Amino acid sequence: MNTSNYYVSQIRNFLEIKGYDVENSLEIVGKSGASHIIDFMIVDSKDRKFMGKYIFSGAFIDEEFIFKIFGISFDIGADGVFLFVLPHLTVRASELSDFYEFKVFDVSNLNDNSRIKE
Repeated sequence: MNTSNYYVSQIRNFLEIKGYDVENSLEIVGKSGASHIIDFMIVDSKDRKFMGKYIFSGAFIDEEFIFKIFGISFDIGADGVFLFVLPHLTVRASELSDFYEFKVFDVSNLNDNSRIKE
Protein backbone atom coordinates (compact mmCIF):
# COMPACT_ATOMS: atom_id res chain seq x y z
CA MET A 1 0.00 0.00 0.00
CA ASN A 2 1.50 3.35 -0.95
CA THR A 3 1.72 6.20 1.55
CA SER A 4 -1.23 8.24 0.25
CA ASN A 5 -3.53 5.17 0.23
CA TYR A 6 -2.46 4.45 3.80
CA TYR A 7 -3.36 7.97 4.92
CA VAL A 8 -6.66 7.96 3.01
CA SER A 9 -7.57 4.72 4.77
CA GLN A 10 -6.60 6.25 8.13
CA ILE A 11 -8.70 9.36 7.45
CA ARG A 12 -11.74 7.30 6.47
CA ASN A 13 -11.37 5.10 9.56
CA PHE A 14 -10.98 8.17 11.80
CA LEU A 15 -14.19 9.73 10.44
CA GLU A 16 -16.21 6.53 10.63
CA ILE A 17 -15.16 5.98 14.25
CA LYS A 18 -16.44 9.51 14.95
CA GLY A 19 -19.83 8.50 13.50
CA TYR A 20 -19.65 10.11 10.06
CA ASP A 21 -20.77 8.51 6.81
CA VAL A 22 -17.97 8.83 4.28
CA GLU A 23 -18.00 8.50 0.52
CA ASN A 24 -14.68 8.57 -1.35
CA SER A 25 -13.77 10.52 -4.47
CA LEU A 26 -16.87 12.07 -5.97
CA GLU A 27 -17.44 14.26 -8.99
CA ILE A 28 -19.96 17.01 -8.22
CA VAL A 29 -21.31 19.71 -10.51
CA GLY A 30 -21.44 23.02 -8.66
CA LYS A 31 -23.89 25.90 -8.88
CA SER A 32 -21.56 27.50 -11.42
CA GLY A 33 -21.85 24.50 -13.73
CA ALA A 34 -18.21 23.56 -13.12
CA SER A 35 -17.41 19.96 -12.30
CA HIS A 36 -15.36 19.32 -9.14
CA ILE A 37 -13.73 16.14 -7.91
CA ILE A 38 -13.63 16.02 -4.13
CA ASP A 39 -11.73 13.53 -1.99
CA PHE A 40 -14.56 12.78 0.46
CA MET A 41 -18.18 13.66 1.07
CA ILE A 42 -18.71 13.50 4.83
CA VAL A 43 -22.22 13.38 6.25
CA ASP A 44 -22.97 13.84 9.95
CA SER A 45 -25.91 12.64 12.05
CA LYS A 46 -27.80 15.89 11.31
CA ASP A 47 -27.50 15.15 7.57
CA ARG A 48 -25.09 18.04 7.02
CA LYS A 49 -22.69 17.47 4.13
CA PHE A 50 -19.05 18.43 4.46
CA MET A 51 -16.44 18.48 1.75
CA GLY A 52 -13.40 16.46 2.73
CA LYS A 53 -10.04 17.32 1.20
CA TYR A 54 -6.61 15.94 1.86
CA ILE A 55 -3.38 17.64 0.88
CA PHE A 56 -0.15 15.68 1.15
CA SER A 57 2.74 17.93 0.23
CA GLY A 58 6.49 17.96 0.54
CA ALA A 59 6.30 21.54 1.82
CA PHE A 60 4.09 23.60 4.07
CA ILE A 61 0.65 24.20 2.59
CA ASP A 62 -0.01 27.85 1.76
CA GLU A 63 -3.08 30.06 1.49
CA GLU A 64 -3.53 29.44 -2.24
CA PHE A 65 -4.89 25.96 -1.42
CA ILE A 66 -7.26 27.41 1.17
CA PHE A 67 -8.72 29.89 -1.34
CA LYS A 68 -9.22 27.11 -3.90
CA ILE A 69 -10.87 24.79 -1.39
CA PHE A 70 -13.19 27.53 -0.15
CA GLY A 71 -14.25 28.31 -3.74
CA ILE A 72 -15.05 24.68 -4.45
CA SER A 73 -16.93 24.20 -1.16
CA PHE A 74 -19.00 27.32 -1.84
CA ASP A 75 -19.77 26.21 -5.38
CA ILE A 76 -20.96 22.74 -4.33
CA GLY A 77 -22.95 24.10 -1.37
CA ALA A 78 -21.04 22.17 1.32
CA ASP A 79 -22.00 22.84 4.93
CA GLY A 80 -18.31 22.99 5.80
CA VAL A 81 -14.85 21.62 5.07
CA PHE A 82 -12.75 18.96 6.73
CA LEU A 83 -9.15 19.51 5.66
CA PHE A 84 -6.55 16.80 6.24
CA VAL A 85 -2.98 18.04 5.82
CA LEU A 86 0.54 16.71 5.78
CA PRO A 87 2.83 18.29 6.82
CA HIS A 88 1.21 21.55 8.07
CA LEU A 89 -0.37 24.82 7.00
CA THR A 90 1.60 28.05 6.84
CA VAL A 91 0.61 30.70 9.40
CA ARG A 92 -1.42 32.62 6.80
CA ALA A 93 -3.13 29.45 5.55
CA SER A 94 -3.98 28.54 9.13
CA GLU A 95 -5.50 31.99 9.71
CA LEU A 96 -7.59 31.68 6.53
CA SER A 97 -8.78 28.18 7.39
CA ASP A 98 -9.87 29.50 10.81
CA PHE A 99 -11.65 32.42 9.13
CA TYR A 100 -13.53 30.04 6.81
CA GLU A 101 -14.19 27.72 9.78
CA PHE A 102 -12.49 24.71 8.19
CA LYS A 103 -11.89 21.75 10.49
CA VAL A 104 -8.17 21.08 9.99
CA PHE A 105 -6.46 17.83 10.94
CA ASP A 106 -2.80 16.83 10.98
CA VAL A 107 -2.84 13.47 9.17
CA SER A 108 0.38 12.31 10.80
CA ASN A 109 -1.27 12.56 14.21
CA LEU A 110 -4.99 11.80 13.81
CA ASN A 111 -5.11 10.17 17.25
CA ASP A 112 -4.52 13.59 18.84
CA ASN A 113 -7.48 15.00 16.87
CA SER A 114 -9.90 13.11 19.05
CA ARG A 115 -12.51 15.84 19.28
CA ILE A 116 -14.32 17.32 16.32
CA LYS A 117 -16.10 20.57 17.20
CA GLU A 118 -19.67 20.66 15.95
